[in-house]
Amino acid sequence: MGNMPFPRHPSTSAAAPRGDHEGGSPPSRKILRILYAEDMAELRDVARIALARDGHAVECVEDGAIALQQVTADLKAFDIVITDHHMPKVNGLELVTQLRALNYPGKVMIFSSELSREIHASYQRLNVDRMVFKPVFPSTLRQVLADLFPPDPDDAPIQQPPPASPPAPRSAGSGSADSAS
Repeated sequence: MGNMPFPRHPSTSAAAPRGDHEGGSPPSRKILRILYAEDMAELRDVARIALARDGHAVECVEDGAIALQQVTADLKAFDIVITDHHMPKVNGLELVTQLRALNYPGKVMIFSSELSREIHASYQRLNVDRMVFKPVFPSTLRQVLADLFPPDPDDAPIQQPPPASPPAPRSAGSGSADSAS
């Protein structure tokens, strides 16, 4: 699939990516449960493929109303909700407003090709964790997720100490320091 963007518009993001990991390991090994609300089927497919390739559990829905139902059914089912802004039924802003009212404990990321200043400010007031402007390349998405979910130091591999050296042989005739008074 290569370095296929989600849609084709200039991209900016709240944080610049720190490297392209296409074809390599993702920057984060943490496996996430992701809910992605997007009305364009092609973008859902690209996201599902890219995120699943990294081992994440991805559920894609076509609008905010379905996403809201999924989250309401179990507030802890998803680590992050990623949503488009422009969707039928329930748009991204309405979804995030409802998520905050429910005290959804996960993170929230917005994907959008355009936002007015007023809408952007509304998302900021709702404390979204990240706003990413389309197109979103898989490498950018990986980096944003790694930034939002840094590896837990407790999950790091435990470094085994080197084997202890055998004690040095004691010379014959020398007494122990413990026996001298």
